[in-house]
Amino acid sequence: TIAGERERGTWLSLLGSSVPRHQIATGKIIAACLYVLLLLGVSAPLAGLAVLLGAIDVSTVTGLYVAHAVVGCSLACLGVAISTLFERTWAAALAAIATAGALSVFTGTLYVAGAAILEQLSNPPDLDMITWIMWFNPGYGMGLFFTGDTDPATLSHWWGHFAAMASLGGVSFLATLARLRRIRS
Repeated sequence: TIAGERERGTWLSLLGSSVPRHQIATGKIIAACLYVLLLLGVSAPLAGLAVLLGAIDVSTVTGLYVAHAVVGCSLACLGVAISTLFERTWAAALAAIATAGALSVFTGTLYVAGAAILEQLSNPPDLDMITWIMWFNPGYGMGLFFTGDTDPATLSHWWGHFAAMASLGGVSFLATLARLRRIRS
C-alpha cells in the first residue's frame, strides 16, 4: 500500500522516479487485486472437491468466485485509496476495514429506513424502488446467493450489485489518482 511505502521510507523515492503517477496507482491496485485473486485461488481445490462430490454445481461455484472477486477487488481499490491518506499501514488498514463496515451498515440502515417510509406511503410497499441501495452493500451478494439465481429479478440484482461494486472500485481508483497527483515529491 501507499501507507506501507511511506512507513518504509520508499515513498519519496518512488514519487521521484520516472514512473508516472497514474502507473504507480495502477500498479498498486493491480497488485491488491492480484492478492485478492490469489486468496480466492487458494480455496479453489476445496471448491473443486465439493463439485466432484456433488455438493455444489459448477455454475454456483463460478458465481461465488466471480462475486467474491468483484467485491474483493472493489474493496482492495477502496483500501488503496484510503492508504493514500495515512502514514502508517495499521492506521490505513483499520480505516479501510471501518469504511467497508460503515458502508455495509449505512446501506442496510438506509434500506430499512426507506422500507419503513414506503410502508407508510403504500400498502404493500414496493421495495423494488429502493433495492438499488443494497447493491452498494459489500455483503449483499451473500443474501443473493441464498435466494438463488433462477429468477430473472434476482439476476438483475446480481448484475446491479456487480455494477455497484465495480463503480465503487472505479471511484476508488479515480480518488487514488487524484490524491497522487496532488502529492508533491
